[in-house]
Amino acid sequence: METDLATRIARLEKSNRRQRWFTLGTLVLLVTGCLALSLRDWPPPARAHGANTDIPDVIRSKSFQLLDQKGKARAWLMNGRNGATFLSLADTMGKARIAMTVEPDGSSVINLADAQGKARVALGLDAGGMPSLVFTDALDKLHWKAP
Repeated sequence: METDLATRIARLEKSNRRQRWFTLGTLVLLVTGCLALSLRDWPPPARAHGANTDIPDVIRSKSFQLLDQKGKARAWLMNGRNGATFLSLADTMGKARIAMTVEPDGSSVINLADAQGKARVALGLDAGGMPSLVFTDALDKLHWKAP
């Protein structure tokens, strides 16, 4: 009878071990399935590749300033009092190096400036569409002009 009892206990222990492995396997599959279902849409489409749903399609303002990482203004886009529109880009020292202007009469100019902020190259179109190109030195001496 003791061997019969030992055999029954051995079978019960073996059955108990199988049941524990089955329960553990089922739990692992359940957790894996839940995790897979929760991550199937990850990352959310609106956030993929840096996209942001809080970005509006159009921003309206009378002027804009673009700041660098230190909070220093590096670019400006604005309308002047006379109706002209200006875009100015500055270097790390805050000096305007590129300036573009469109006047109310339709004339426009692009100025390239040196490190002191002096315009050295000017490319323009007058209101009638006549182009001009001017090169000057740091003392504003004319080096070349067309026409």
